[in-house]
Parts: sequence; C-alpha cells; structure tokens
Amino acid sequence: MADQRWGAGYDDPSEETVTLGAAHGPLGRTVHLRHVEVETKGRGTEATTTLRAGGKDVGGDANALMVLRRLSFEATGGRKKKWQAHRPLHDWAAVSQGGQHDKVLLNRVTERRQALLDRWCAPRPVPRSVQRRFPDAAGPSPRGCVLRLVLTCEWRLATGLGLQFGVLDSGMALHGTYGWPVIPAATLKGLAAAGARLAEAAPERMRELLGDPRPLQAPARTGPRGRGGVVFLDALPDTRTGLKVHSDTITPHQQPYYTDTMPGADPAGEPRPPGEHHAPVPVPFLSVSGRLCVDLLGTGPADLDTVRQWLDLAGEEVGGGGRTTAGYGYFTCKPAPAKKTGKEKRP
Repeated sequence: MADQRWGAGYDDPSEETVTLGAAHGPLGRTVHLRHVEVETKGRGTEATTTLRAGGKDVGGDANALMVLRRLSFEATGGRKKKWQAHRPLHDWAAVSQGGQHDKVLLNRVTERRQALLDRWCAPRPVPRSVQRRFPDAAGPSPRGCVLRLVLTCEWRLATGLGLQFGVLDSGMALHGTYGWPVIPAATLKGLAAAGARLAEAAPERMRELLGDPRPLQAPARTGPRGRGGVVFLDALPDTRTGLKVHSDTITPHQQPYYTDTMPGADPAGEPRPPGEHHAPVPVPFLSVSGRLCVDLLGTGPADLDTVRQWLDLAGEEVGGGGRTTAGYGYFTCKPAPAKKTGKEKRP
C-alpha cells in the first residue's frame, strides 16, 4: 500500500510533514488513508485525513473493536514522530464516538438487557412435583431484584489503558461484541470493594455482597465458591446521551530516567539521571465523558443500595481507571429515574 501524507492541517506548523507508511493488521489490506487538502478563504489550506474502506469512508457505525485493535499504521518519519501514527485511529474514534452512531443497535441491545432483567425479577414458579407433594406450599417466590444506576463522569474517564493492541501504546475498554466504550463489570466490582474499604465496612459484609476468592471463606453455600450476593453487569453507554470519546495526550518528561528504573531494566546499567534536556515524548490515549447505565442484580434491595453507596463513594474519593492524579476517573453513581408508564396524569 502506498504511503499517505499526514498533512500540515494536523501537525504543528513549525514541524515537518510526517509520512505514514503502510497499513498493518488484519484490516491493513482493506482500510487505507485518504488525505485531502482544501483551499479556504482567509485560512489557507486545510487538510483532512479519513479512514477509507474501498470507496467509502469508515463510518461512525463501524465496530470500534475491529478498527482500533485490528488496524495500525506505520510511521516512517523518524523515532520522534512515531506517536503521530496513532492520530488516524484516534481521530476516527473521536469523530465516530467509538462506533456509537448506530443508535438503533444500542437501543436493541438495551432492550434485550431489560428483558433479561425482567426475567430475573419474575417470580420463580413452584415445581409441579413440590405442588403434588405439598399442596399447601407457598406460591411463586421472587427470584431477585435489580437496581439500575446512572454513572455520570465528572470530567473524563480512561479505562483499559493497559490493553495494548497494534500501534496503540494504550487501549480503551470496549464491548467484546459491539465495540462500544464500556466499563467492565470486574472494574465496577473492584471500585465497589474500594468504596467498601473507604466506608470501613465489615469484612463479613464485604464477602457477603462481593464474594471472596478464598475457598474456606466463600460466602456462597451453593453454586460457584466465592460468589457474592450481588452480580455486576458491564456498564453500557446511556441510550439518551451516549458517551463522548476524546483523543487525549499525556507528555511525560525525562523518559530515559523512567525507562531505566522500570522493573526489568538492565540491572548492570546505571540509570540516566532526570534532566530538562530530555525531549518530552507524547503518549496519545482515548478517554470518555458522559453517562453510562450500571445494572446490579441481587436478592434484596438493601444489599443493592449498599453496593450503590460503595460505588458512589469510590467515584468521589478514588476514581476509576487511569490518570486519576490528573483529574480523570471521578464520577457519581445515582439510581436511574423511574420510567414513565404513560398512564400517569400530567399535573
């Protein structure tokens, strides 16, 4: 595939134009870059670079999981310019909002999840064998209850930075099927545990609701050992507002000092001391802002509300994801407003 120019419309005016090399990965033979320069009145030449698949642009309904993790571009403009190979993918993610333009699909997935939650809350019928043996047995018993929360980012949230794929130095947590930005259930459970410690909850209460991996201290009497009383589902983008994807950059200084002192560095070599003469190295990454829907499943409303309080406390005090010292990751977690049935009279 021929090299494509990454134009001055994206670079610093004082820097030279960077040439991006061939595309790599499973999609490298299908997706390419299209660079267009347009003359504008009073603003000179503006350049745009888009991802193309065949004769069409890669739209906002494409699967971000495939685009971001199955495609990369090679930078041939020198070592200091390699970070700019991230820009085509990051710009696409910001414009497409991580593939959230297909609102119909997002609504259908949300409806299927709601059907699951309704089935979970439906009363459990008494088996016929029990009815025959015990005619006076109690009627159907409730299976469980559900609490839907709205997680609102105070600013931005960066999850999945440790996921490295292709040319991307840092990744973002994406839905395993549809590619939307999500907060994994395991992350939410870890945040709830952090909030429980901040609230100084009793260890027995934490194990009862969140579980325990130790076989001898597992609270569950039946089913998988170590299972807690509350089940977490992945947090999905809110169907009303969705999530906004941002292309951010962190620029660490004194990189040689950090790399020389990292675990696994050459023990025989002396670490280079930090100094202002070291060039800063931009590290692009993706973050999100907006609202997500969090669903908790349990056996009692009191248990679910306790976990909600733990999540809200964790979002207020410690934050989730990475870059929390830079203001990322802080959020509020409140119960979702009740849905209107349409039969209520307007005041």
